[in-house]
Amino acid sequence: MMKKTFLILFLFANLIISQEKIHYDQGNSSSTVLDSSATFTGTAINLTKFENWNSISVGVLCDHAGATAYNNNTLTIKFSSDGTYYDNQHSYSIPDSTYKFYSLPIQGKWMQVTFANDTVAQDEFRLQTLIYPESISNYAILVDSNGTIITQLPVTTTSADVITVQQTTHDSLNANANLQVGDADVSNSNPVPVTNVGLSTDSTFTLSVSGTATQLPSIACKKVNITHVTGGETIYLISSSAGTTANGYPIMPFDMVTRYPANANQYYLISDGTAVDARITIEN
Repeated sequence: MMKKTFLILFLFANLIISQEKIHYDQGNSSSTVLDSSATFTGTAINLTKFENWNSISVGVLCDHAGATAYNNNTLTIKFSSDGTYYDNQHSYSIPDSTYKFYSLPIQGKWMQVTFANDTVAQDEFRLQTLIYPESISNYAILVDSNGTIITQLPVTTTSADVITVQQTTHDSLNANANLQVGDADVSNSNPVPVTNVGLSTDSTFTLSVSGTATQLPSIACKKVNITHVTGGETIYLISSSAGTTANGYPIMPFDMVTRYPANANQYYLISDGTAVDARITIEN
């Protein structure tokens, strides 16, 4: 009995926490039936009182449509910068006995919902407005050892955050850490055709650079990143051993440049005479 009580309390607590993220806007919601040609006018709400607001949703249900094809029940969602002039409006024709749901990003400081009923009185009417104040988040995906997604956790990130992705050893990776992809019809007479895709095998090393042009090693690659890792001096990226600092591309301390050669040996580095270090990352 105690375990059941704890479980119920736990689920109820989670429900409360989830609901705190969504605001039910009573002023722009109604269950009062509308007479012929009547209009529901919601209460304009200042959305800036919500922290990190970003979207709203409006759901509506009525049991009678308009009298003719040219007269319709009309739902209008309006946004305003000052609460007086609504210069951003979205209107929708609402049929009978069909629940319609609309979701919009916040488009102004103020928001108001109206519903104009046609000439047929309603016997049933529901209008509900919800405001979503939480900011758009990135999702951290957790994967088990079999490569199956087991959960997604919302994570709000800032420019200062670092997201780390861990790689798990998997049978479909070959010795070169490339994915092997084949068809479903596999037998002794029809072996799996292997295609290597995806994961790059980077190599990173430090290169000592002086006043003499130093050539990058002969390594076939798709991309070369050169990072000046020693402060206080400038190194230069040149295209031949005869190049000088005068015609090179300057790399300031702790800067990084990227080039896309077929082979890393197309580039040389030279300094203004002082021995400095550069970190080279070659991606293939």
